[in-house]
Parts: sequence; structure tokens; C-alpha cells
Amino acid sequence: MSKIQGTLAQWRDRLRRKELSPAELVNLTADAIEADRTTNAYISFDREAALHAAAGADISSPLAGIPIAVKDNINVLGQPTRCASRLLSPYVAPYDATSIRLLKEAGGIPLGRTNMDEFAMGASGENSAYGITRNPEAPDRIPAALPPPSHPLLLLPHSVPTRAVPSGSRPGTAASWASSLPTGAFPVTGW
Repeated sequence: MSKIQGTLAQWRDRLRRKELSPAELVNLTADAIEADRTTNAYISFDREAALHAAAGADISSPLAGIPIAVKDNINVLGQPTRCASRLLSPYVAPYDATSIRLLKEAGGIPLGRTNMDEFAMGASGENSAYGITRNPEAPDRIPAALPPPSHPLLLLPHSVPTRAVPSGSRPGTAASWASSLPTGAFPVTGW
């Protein structure tokens, strides 16, 4: 699997120093997702929408136009939200979840929808209608210490898991990748 090395702060600094543009980082990340034949970490991603957002990205913002991986049970306006279930496959989100709205306001760019246990009913990443999420270091093992599928998200410098057990209790920091957990009093429809 191709890995994009660096922390959120390092990527933000590189963008601000203009070593690369948000659009170049989106393309680099999308190319890595397409090349990945091991993890099954993504159910889908929208390169064109992310490139459109990158064109207007403010590199002085806290997230500076960094692509964000979003778990498939969090609404992103205009993207499918399937909860890794074929039952919900025709559903397209009519609004952004509060967490996504706040990430966008901070300069994040939602890029891909990540695989998960169907309806978040599991902890291993093995029960998705879209296939098993694999550990990139040991494909015959579950993603282990990180919330499925955040371990395979070594492709992205940032991901958005949820508080579904155990997703929120095992953040991506174990692999030196940032995770944002929705916190505070969000309405049910805001996730």
C-alpha cells in the first residue's frame, strides 16, 4: 500500500509553504486510494468534488485544504451515506453532518467514504456489505488497534471516525494519524 507520510501539522505546513497545492494533495491521495489493492478501506471517493473544493481552499485555515476520510455513516452533502450496507446504497446525503460542516469551515476537504462494519455493528471491519477491511501490514488480520477502517487510512493525514463502539475509543493516533471525534452535544441528525 502506498503511504502518504506526515502528520496533519506537517501537511498543513507543506501546504502553507506552497511545496504543493491542496489540489495536488487531493490527487496524490486519490491516486494512492486507487492504487491500494490490499485494504478495502474505501467504499467510494469523489476526486472531482474534492478537487473543486481544493480550488477554493484557504491554506491559512486550520486544516489548510487537507483531504479528510469520512466514515460511511456520517453525512456529507451530495455523497452517498450507506453505513456499509447495500440496503442504503441509493441514499445520498441531503445535508452535511455538523462534524463535516465544522471540518469544512476549518478548511478540510471530504474526499472518501471509508468502509466499516455494516451499520457500525461490529469492531473488526469484517462485516461490511462491501467486503472485509484489511490490515495493510498483515492482510490476513483485522485492522486491530485502530477503528476499522482507520488503520488502512494511512493514505490520509486525517480521518473522521464516530463514537460507535469501538470506533471512537481507538483513535488513529496509534499509527501517527490524526482523528477527529465528534464531541459535545450534537443533535442526532448532526452526526
